[in-house]
Amino acid sequence: MANFLRLTRALKMRNVPNNGWITLGSFASGSFVPGGVNHLTEAQAKDALSDIYGAVTGAILRAAILAHAPDAVSPGWHTFDMLRPGDGATGLIWSYDKAGSIQNVEKPEFEYGYEYALVFEAVATNRKRSALQISIRPEVTGTWSPFTSFPGAGFAPGDICSGMLRLPMPRQPRLVHGCIWDAPLKAGMEDLAVTTGAPEASALSAVRVRWAEGSTINELSRTGRVRLAAEFGITIARGVARAIDFAKGIIEDKQSGLPPAHSLRRTETVR
Repeated sequence: MANFLRLTRALKMRNVPNNGWITLGSFASGSFVPGGVNHLTEAQAKDALSDIYGAVTGAILRAAILAHAPDAVSPGWHTFDMLRPGDGATGLIWSYDKAGSIQNVEKPEFEYGYEYALVFEAVATNRKRSALQISIRPEVTGTWSPFTSFPGAGFAPGDICSGMLRLPMPRQPRLVHGCIWDAPLKAGMEDLAVTTGAPEASALSAVRVRWAEGSTINELSRTGRVRLAAEFGITIARGVARAIDFAKGIIEDKQSGLPPAHSLRRTETVR
């Protein structure tokens, strides 16, 4: 009788009573394959409350991580609705192509931890003479403030303009909130400090913009978009304390007017 030696190429160890062998894995395929290992499905790997242990492939591991990963924090400006870089988010809150000519453009709710900016692309009024106005909604009252015109420039139907209006620290409770032109729609436009009208310092929940005197946006030019951009971080505006004190004087009828634009223009970003 011939005796045959069968090579299993297995890695084994003795059990605790030392009366048998436990197979840890095999080299039969040319690489080590663990034995007796439970392999998780993608659904099992994504289940944050599961107590099942097991091995996963690289693809399943990636899917499980992405399922529970927080929204991406991207340095610099990005569209407000972007969850991860390259996801196709546009930040669009109005376009003539989708919504036609309107009077007010209202932005979505602000979130903590972000700066915001309205990006205007080829917008125009339908009146012979108009001004761009803004209204803010303080969280304390939940009511819109009266519309306030940006000083320094008027608009005619032929003025098809683009620009970027930054709204620093909208979720920081204040009596007055700044609106700063990083790229003015037109030469001569000035920054603006808007009082909330609330009885106490308040964060902003939203803003809206419009052309004054009942004008509508882009009725004649039939083009244009408004997007909302966001930036992670806290912007500390130099001169905010002065603007707040000035606003208190307005509320108490001790002063009139608004602080000069340069008091809110220079900023510093803390990350």
